[in-house]
Amino acid sequence: MNTQNKKPSTLLIVGVLLISFDQIVSHYVNMPDFFNGLLMGTGIGLLIMAVYKLSKLKVFY
Repeated sequence: MNTQNKKPSTLLIVGVLLISFDQIVSHYVNMPDFFNGLLMGTGIGLLIMAVYKLSKLKVFY
């Protein structure tokens, strides 16, 4: 895996981890809607950015 493909896959991993972390924490801890939305929105934004960068590199798994 070269350095061009490393960043989009890192963004994918971090985005999925943020979304899953948000779901797990909100299940056990009562979080304000602001923090819940902030984590979810950041995770979705990272996923969209990673998919966009992967499409620009024309790398399909």
